[in-house]
Amino acid sequence: MTGSQDQSVAATESRLRAFEREAASLRARLHRYASRMVGSVIDGEDIVQEALAKGFVAIRNGDMPDRIEPWLFRIAHNAALDFLRKRARLRGRESEVELDTIADENSALDARIAAEASLAELMQLPPAQRCAVVLKDVLGHSLEEIGEILETSDMAIKGALQRGRESLRKLAAAPRMAPPRPALDRQDVRRLGDYVAAFNARDFDTLRGLLAEDVKLELVNRLRADGKEYVG
Repeated sequence: MTGSQDQSVAATESRLRAFEREAASLRARLHRYASRMVGSVIDGEDIVQEALAKGFVAIRNGDMPDRIEPWLFRIAHNAALDFLRKRARLRGRESEVELDTIADENSALDARIAAEASLAELMQLPPAQRCAVVLKDVLGHSLEEIGEILETSDMAIKGALQRGRESLRKLAAAPRMAPPRPALDRQDVRRLGDYVAAFNARDFDTLRGLLAEDVKLELVNRLRADGKEYVG
């Protein structure tokens, strides 16, 4: 009995080590996907951590998938949707219109537009469209792989991908207004000049001093403090 238990423990540890190795190689892509899904690199990191923890627990409990990548992406996808629901930003899954074909499934132009899209632009897409565009055009998954991750049909994916691409093309073609530059008083202009001079001279001790003097601390409705001596 003890020998059998030892073998089971050793097998589990071996599976966990294999999972850790593959998860490490997928981590960056998982983070790119999760960040674009929820519109925040910080929240995306939390989702990746949650997905890895759930995967670790599942394998510890004996659930070892044949292919880790789609399984882990599916966990991250579900975690992202849960996050969106909790923030009350998920307005329900859109009904998918079945499309028989897509003009160009592997469009280089659409891939470039998606890769260059800002988080603000991606967040304007409904979750189903955002998911399909990020997985296909940013991360390079095939329709079959996306279907495996999302557990949905190719037709539903094609519909979401087509509409998501059309929306991103319109956003990319729209004129972008440059944000107005803030007005600076004489003291701010002089301060900015000091920063530029210190940086160009590679005088990082002076630069650190300037940053320390500018540090501010504000506790809402409680306290506001300026300068390194008071804040420190």
